[in-house]
Formats: sequence, C-alpha cells, structure tokens
Amino acid sequence: MDSEFIKRASFTIVFLPLTYILCIALYRLFLSPIANIPGPTLAALTSWYECYYDVIKPGRFVWKIKELHAQYGPIVRISPREIHVNDLDFLDNIYSPRQRNKDPEKVKALGNNHSTGGAVHYELHHKRRESLDPFFSQRSVYGLESMLQEKTKQLCGHFDQAVSQKKPVNISDLYFAFALDVVWQYSFGMNENVLANPEAASLMRNNLTRLLRGVKFNLHFSWVRDMMKFIPGLLGKSFIPPGVMDLIRFRMVIQTLILLKDTYTNGLD
Repeated sequence: MDSEFIKRASFTIVFLPLTYILCIALYRLFLSPIANIPGPTLAALTSWYECYYDVIKPGRFVWKIKELHAQYGPIVRISPREIHVNDLDFLDNIYSPRQRNKDPEKVKALGNNHSTGGAVHYELHHKRRESLDPFFSQRSVYGLESMLQEKTKQLCGHFDQAVSQKKPVNISDLYFAFALDVVWQYSFGMNENVLANPEAASLMRNNLTRLLRGVKFNLHFSWVRDMMKFIPGLLGKSFIPPGVMDLIRFRMVIQTLILLKDTYTNGLD
C-alpha cells in the first residue's frame, strides 16, 4: 500500500512538471501570436537564450540580434514573448505619440520603481516626467552658463597641466567629473568639485561602470538583488559592489538634505 502510494506520488511529481514544460514549449513554438515570426528555436522556447548573451557573454545580446537580422531578415523573434524590428519604415510606429506602458520585465532591471525611468504605466511616467520639464527649459539651461564656463575653465586647466608636465591624462575620468559636478550642482545644489580630484573621479567612474554592467544580471536574476536587501548591514557591505555603495551614500546625503529643508520650512511656518 505504502510502496504503491510512493510510486504514484513519485510519478505525479515527475510527470506534472514535464507535462507543464511540454505544454509551454508547444504553445511558444506553435500557438503563440508570434509563433510565425522567424528566429532561433531556442530563443522562442526560453529566455535563457537572451540570458546567455547578456550574462555569460556580457552585453553581447545586442550584437547577437544584429547577426540574427542578417540571418532571418528585418523581423526576428528574440525571446518567447519579444520580436525585434530592424526597418527604418517602422520607426514612426515605434516612436509615434501614443500612450504605451513599459515592459515590467525590463524595468525591473533598474531596481527602482520610484524613479521616472522606473515608472511602468504611461500616466505615472508622464506625471513624473512633467515635473522635471521646467528644469530643462531653455531659460533654465541658459542659467547654467556661468557654472559651465567655470567648469570648462577648470577642465582646460587639467589639459594645460598635462601638456606642461608632458603627462597623459584620462579624458574619460575628467569628462565624467565635469558632468557629475554640473548635474549635482544643478539638480541638488551640491558642489562636490569632483573635477578637482581626478583620482576620486576615476574611482567613482570605474565603480559606476561595473555597476552598469550588472544591470543585465539584475534583469535576469532580480531575485538576487532583492535577497541582498535582507542581509545585515555590516555583513551586506562585503557583498555589495562599490558602485552600489556609492549610490547608497549619495541617496543618504539627498535624504538628509530633504529632511533639513523640510525642517527649515516647517520652522518658518
């Protein structure tokens, strides 16, 4: 009796998942609305195809898509639920002013649904984006002229120093520091003057570069990032990439500034 029950239970445990996988495969290959779109069979079956070229071969999926277009034509199926179009005549359809929600599966790679870029629904994104419009008006941008001139003069000073000392200079680090100083000053009123310290700029840029390389990993394994949130503080620091720590420190500074501003405003009231 017991042995018979165990046999049936074992059969059920094995059979049901296999049946489910088979049904999913048949649907994706033959019944899906995009089943007739040409492309690799493996890409139609599983998103692990994309994951391989995103994570195992970091950042190569966009180039793989280019190869697929050369093989299959202007419209290619690149995943079980996605197609990719490489046709200039289709650009108007893609960028036409219509209300479209973002793909939640792609947005989750950012790990921040409170940002403008992390807003999935069109209306929410529109509200968040609309609140930023005044900061990028022509009048507002003209107001940056004196700061840009000052930073440009500081940047040229690094070039002049490198020429006089006949030493190479890392332009990527300097441009990064220039942009960072301008954005921080304009957006948050913070004058960090990173451009004055090329070594610090190099460290921050490399941290950010490594962080951005992890976006594709987060796209396919967002659960790893979510689990790290539950790791205790001191222990978690040993696992958190330096770029993430930079963002955490920056966020804490901004939260402090907001708190001070609110306290000051309430005190005036």
